[in-house]
Amino acid sequence: MATIIDSEVDALRARFGKSLARRLERHIERLSWDPDRLAEHQGERLRALLASAVERSPFHACRLAGIDVERFELNQLAELPVMSKAQMMASFDELLCDRRLTRARVERQLAASAHEPSLLYDEYVCLVSGGSSGLRGIFVQTVDEYIEFAASILRRAMARVIAAGGPPPDGLPIGIVAAASPVHSSGFAAAVARGYPVRMTSAPATLPLDELVRRLNNAQPPVLLAHTSALELLAGEQRVGHLQIAPRTITAMSELLTDEARAVIELGFCVPLVNQFVSTEGLVGHSEPGEAALSFATDMCIVELVDAENRPTAPGQASAKVLITNLHNHTQPLIRYELTDRFMRLPSAAHDP
Repeated sequence: MATIIDSEVDALRARFGKSLARRLERHIERLSWDPDRLAEHQGERLRALLASAVERSPFHACRLAGIDVERFELNQLAELPVMSKAQMMASFDELLCDRRLTRARVERQLAASAHEPSLLYDEYVCLVSGGSSGLRGIFVQTVDEYIEFAASILRRAMARVIAAGGPPPDGLPIGIVAAASPVHSSGFAAAVARGYPVRMTSAPATLPLDELVRRLNNAQPPVLLAHTSALELLAGEQRVGHLQIAPRTITAMSELLTDEARAVIELGFCVPLVNQFVSTEGLVGHSEPGEAALSFATDMCIVELVDAENRPTAPGQASAKVLITNLHNHTQPLIRYELTDRFMRLPSAAHDP
C-alpha cells in the first residue's frame, strides 16, 4: 500500500512540476503588461467565466439569468449579485460545475488527503480554509487551475531568479514554513513542488522550533516563505546563531505583518522583507522587498474594494471587505465573492501585473 501511495505522489509531483514550468514563462511575461493589455485579458476571461458558470453551475445559472455573457463588459461587474462564503457553502453542490462533485464526496477526499496529497478523480485539488471570517470553506479546482494559482504566487520570485541567471537544473530551492497538511493550500504546494522548476523543503509551522531550525539549516534555502509569527521566532534563532542560513529573499505570509514584526525579521536576516497576501479563494498580492503596499495579481482575480453596502471605496478610504472574481477557477466559480479582509487603495496604486 505504501508503495502505491508513494508512486501516486511521485506522479503528482512530476505532473505539477512539468505544468508549472510551462506556465511560469507566460506568467512572468504578464508582469510587464500595461493597463490596456490587462483590461483586455480581464474582459476576455470574465466573459469566459460567466459563460461557463451559466452553462455548468445551477447556482449561477439562476443568479445570472438574463445576463448577456457574450457582450458583458468589465464596467458592468457591479450589476452582478454578491456572493458570501455562507451562501457558497449552503449551495455547494449546486455551485460546482462537475455534477460528480458533491460536498459529501469532497469531504471524504479531504479526510483521505490529511497526510499525503492526492487528487479527486485524478483531476481535482480539494482544499479547506477558515480564512479571516473564521467560517470553514471548501474549495475545489482542477490541478491545472491550482497550478495557475501557484504560478501567480511564485512568478515574482522566479523572475528575480531568472534575471540573476536562472534556477538550478534541479529547481529553485525554497524553504516553506506553513501548513502541515496538504488539505491547506500552502501544505499542498509544499508537498507537490519537489523538483524543477521549484523544489520546496517543507518545515510545517506546527513543528517545534528546534526542528524548524534543523530542517532549514540542512536545506540552506536561498528563498524562504513563512508565516509572519514563525519568521519572528526564526529571526531570533538567526541572531543567536542557532539558525545559520543566508536567504536572498524572505516572504512573510498568512498573517498580518506589523511594522514591529518587519523590524524584528529584517534585523535578524538583514534582508528586505516581502509581504504576501494569499487567499485559498485565489487572490494573491505581493509587496516589493522592504515595502508595505501590496499589488494584487488582477490578471487572476478582479478586485473590488467596497464598503459595507458593496459601494466602491475611494483611494485612502479603508474598505469594509473586498469582492473578488476569480478568473482562473471554472470548477467552483467565485463571482463577486466576499472576503472580509480590509484594504486601502493608495492614491497612486497600480495593480499587478
